[in-house]
Amino acid sequence: MIMQKSGNSVDFLMGFYGMDFMTAVSELVQKEFTGQEKKEFMLPDIQSFSFGDISLSKDMRRGVAYLNKTRCIDYKVIQKLIKEKYIFQESKTNNLIFPMYDEHKKIVGG
Repeated sequence: MIMQKSGNSVDFLMGFYGMDFMTAVSELVQKEFTGQEKKEFMLPDIQSFSFGDISLSKDMRRGVAYLNKTRCIDYKVIQKLIKEKYIFQESKTNNLIFPMYDEHKKIVGG
């Protein structure tokens, strides 16, 4: 009978071949691994967000229909989300926008 164990490739090398962690990782990446390597990490250019750049639709029927018919969200819940300004509909593509608010209730993303 074969015993099945769960784990990943590092676990396998450590268990089956008796390797320590650093040796197992080195074997998998085919490079000596000391644990001292540092990788330069560059943050991407952060684009400023302005909610004013988005053209909003006054008619939200398509968004409401999608949420209600396709996603089966109750109509009362959708109306509350609209009233509380937690969903908007963009006018060009009719895509729904779910705004992200900061601690001061200012829209910072969507």
